[in-house]
Amino acid sequence: MTDMSEDFENLICKAGVSCVLERVATNPILKGDNEEHGLSHYRCHLARSGKEQDVYVSIRRDEGPLGLMDVFFLLALDACGCDMMGGVGRFRDKWENIFGTTKTQPKEIQLFWQEYEKRCEQSDRLKEFLGEDVYKELIRLFQLDDNG
Repeated sequence: MTDMSEDFENLICKAGVSCVLERVATNPILKGDNEEHGLSHYRCHLARSGKEQDVYVSIRRDEGPLGLMDVFFLLALDACGCDMMGGVGRFRDKWENIFGTTKTQPKEIQLFWQEYEKRCEQSDRLKEFLGEDVYKELIRLFQLDDNG
């Protein structure tokens, strides 16, 4: 077991997080054609100190089995992406000159924003579920923070 794996196991154990990982037919975060293009979808039912939450992740089918550390790494990546793009939504109305209105813009642009918003909502719920300290430690553990 690598140091990162051990640190992850210790963090999850210390935080009292348990998980039941289940392969599911679809990921509610993804819409449109994404669901049919060689992806495997998972629901991870998290439990901690009387709290429960389902989170969803998807991977390419050829990437093999998904473990708990993989799930949290993907969730941490989403959270960092949302932090990185924080505030960009306020410019969406200005993009109409480039991409058109919501009625005329390409489907891919609409799907991007829908997925982005759902990933950020899931990230916010994860942060609330884990608590600020555990959440920050998770980001640091995967070296996804500014200090990594």
